Amino acid sequence: MGGTSITSVSVSGSAALSGGTIILSGVVFTISFSGGMAVDNLQFDVFQSDQKSAPYIKGSAAVASTPPGWKAGHTYAGLYALYKGRLGGSSVSNAALSAEYADKGPQGTLVAFRPGEIWFETLVPVQASVSCHPTNRVIPNIASVTE
Repeated sequence: MGGTSITSVSVSGSAALSGGTIILSGVVFTISFSGGMAVDNLQFDVFQSDQKSAPYIKGSAAVASTPPGWKAGHTYAGLYALYKGRLGGSSVSNAALSAEYADKGPQGTLVAFRPGEIWFETLVPVQASVSCHPTNRVIPNIASVTE
């Protein structure tokens, strides 16, 4: 039985500490498919390990201008990149995501950023809602800094 499936999900990014601010930048998720796929309403989430020691700075979530159409935001659950519309092809990537966090923790606190949920709707080859959660307990960090 053939068909389209997700063959890989990769994520990259960096974090740096600068003058009392933790800067998360260049976060890009890429989903690769075994065949062509059209997806709608795609969202990538980023979770942060220590929201008390490094609270999100309101209004700092942003995405790069290319590819166009992406929006950034932050909820109680974490940072996200959202595309409301249709994307297609053998792989899909978001516009680079960034945000800033206040350095409030005690010295030596590790603040890690990890991949979170990915969700989207498919139209081709079948119509479905898809939600992917990291299942490995040892999830590699996208980036981290030590306060």
